[in-house]
Amino acid sequence: VSQSRYQPILTKPNDDTFYESIKYNLSKNKTYYWLQTFFLLFLAKSYYGYFFSYLLYEKEIVIFNISQVVILVCLLNFLGQITASIVSKHIGLNIFTSLSSGLFFLTLIIFSLHTKLVLFLCLSFLHAMIYFLGLKRIAIKPNNAKTFALINALSDPGMVLGSMLSIFDSTLSILFLAFLAAYPVLS
Repeated sequence: VSQSRYQPILTKPNDDTFYESIKYNLSKNKTYYWLQTFFLLFLAKSYYGYFFSYLLYEKEIVIFNISQVVILVCLLNFLGQITASIVSKHIGLNIFTSLSSGLFFLTLIIFSLHTKLVLFLCLSFLHAMIYFLGLKRIAIKPNNAKTFALINALSDPGMVLGSMLSIFDSTLSILFLAFLAAYPVLS
C-alpha cells in the first residue's frame, strides 16, 4: 500500500489557507480528491446516521434500555479513537485504513446475517476508528467556521444517506454500508 494514496493533495502554490487549498483541489479533480480525502468521513457519517435510526426502531438489539446502550457506545467511541491513534502511528495510516475498513466490512456482513448486541458494539468501536481515520485524512482541525462548514458540506450527505437507509430492509441497508466500507480496501 503506497503511503501517498490517501494523502490530501494540497498543491496550490503560495496557498496560505486550508480552505483555499480544498477549493483549488476540488476544482482540478473533484472525484479523485473527494474520494481520497473525504470518503472515510462520509462512510463514518453514513454509519452514524444509520446507527441512530437503527437503534431507535430495532428492538431486537436493545437488551438494555437505550440510554445504557448509548453509554456503552460512547465508551467504545472513546476507546476506538484512542486505539486508532496509537495503532495508526505504529503501522502507518494507509495500512491501518485498509485493515480497519476491511474489519468494518466483515463485521457489517456478519451483522446483516446475525443481529446481536456484541456485533453492534463491535461496529461502534470500528466506526470510531473509521471516523478518526477520516479526520486524520483531512489532517487539520477546523480553525474557522468557513473551513468547518466546508468539511461538513463534503461529508454530511453521508449522515442523510445513512438515515434514509432505515427506510429499507435492515439487511439490505447494512449490506449497502458494507459495500461502502469495501471501497478503501479495494482501492
